[in-house]
Amino acid sequence: MVPVTRQYVYTHDARLWRLPTGGMEPEDADPAAAARRELREQTALTAGCWRSLGTVHGADSATDHRDHAFLATDLTAGTPEPGPGEADLEVEWLPFARVLDLVTDGQLAHAASAFAVLTVALRDPRWSARRAGTGVAWAPFPVPSPAVDGKD
Repeated sequence: MVPVTRQYVYTHDARLWRLPTGGMEPEDADPAAAARRELREQTALTAGCWRSLGTVHGADSATDHRDHAFLATDLTAGTPEPGPGEADLEVEWLPFARVLDLVTDGQLAHAASAFAVLTVALRDPRWSARRAGTGVAWAPFPVPSPAVDGKD
């Protein structure tokens, strides 16, 4: 099962499906720290294991914005800590096959979220759609990088 968020995104004037995601804050040491914080804020989950899935450049012809995607496993539920602007955020637990369908049907069009889901599906057969419903919880988690300084 995968925690997927749905929230109104004003730039698209619509409620959109996304994986838990968020930006870097000054207190975040690196993108992994931001991912841990955002997962906790948005879903009340903490993860015992984090693995980098890579970086995606969402609009490289217009900006140097990068999203860092992570796979979070060994999840533990906690107390919700919603951040500013997350009052309307809904979290749904969906089977991996359903999340993959949302991506391939164009309903989960957030670039970093789609990148994370497809990367997991292609790289790791343990998470393939054939094994959906095994009860294993995971969260591929995209987090934007801070201002780019020319280094990854």
